[in-house]
This record gives sequence, C-alpha cells and structure tokens, in this order.
Amino acid sequence: MKCDLVQRHMGALVDGELDPATQIEFERHIEACADCQELVELDRVIRHELRARAQTTVTPSSLEERVRLALQQAPAEQRRAPIVTISPVPLKQAVPMVAAAAALFMVVGSVGVTDDANVTSASMLEDVVQLHSSQLPSDVAEP
Repeated sequence: MKCDLVQRHMGALVDGELDPATQIEFERHIEACADCQELVELDRVIRHELRARAQTTVTPSSLEERVRLALQQAPAEQRRAPIVTISPVPLKQAVPMVAAAAALFMVVGSVGVTDDANVTSASMLEDVVQLHSSQLPSDVAEP
C-alpha cells in the first residue's frame, strides 16, 4: 500500500468508514510508516478539537427572538418563496437544445481522457474498486 492511498482515504479511515479488511490493510501500513502515523494522529486531533469546540459554542439566547421578530416584520412579498413557472418548449426548439446539451456533455466528459500509458489516474473510485476487488476471506469466498 502506498502513502498517497492512505492520505486520500484519511477521512474514511479516521471516521471508521472502511470495511474491516481494508481497515486492517491501512492499519498495517500506518504501523510501518512514520509519516502516515503522524498524518493520522494530526487528523484525529483536529477532528477531536473541532467536535469539542463545536459542542461548547453557545448561541446567545436573544438571537432566536431577534430572528423571529425580523421575519415577522419583513414585508409579505419578501417572506413568500418565488414561484417558478415552466413554459413548454416547442419541439422545433427542444431538439437543437437537447443535441447541444448532449454534445457539450460528451466534450466535457472526454476532457482529461488520455491514451498515455504512463499517466495513472488517482481517482477515489478506482482506489475503492481496487481495494474491494481483492480476494475475499475463505469464510466469505464461497456462496
């Protein structure tokens, strides 16, 4: 396992969101890697501090009353949500719009796609697929 994989999935690791087999793989790497140990500990400390400080934040008791009063004093037209109207589009206009949207979707979707064998993708999806496509334990491997 590489450090960049651990760093990319640090949040899931610290939050305990990884499956047990993957969690064990990550923990083995972290035990052997001082850099990753430091990063995991730093992430845990930051999350702990954020939770502690968020729980101790006290909202002034007068705030709720001031907000309620301001909402009541707002003019009626400001309190209502705007109404969205959708008008039908004639077929002659809809077909070119859909074609343009499809073309734009294809262009945007193909951006960054290369055939270069030396370029490796670092997407989280590929990492998750790789981690979950490993051989299952013997008690789960057979149906």
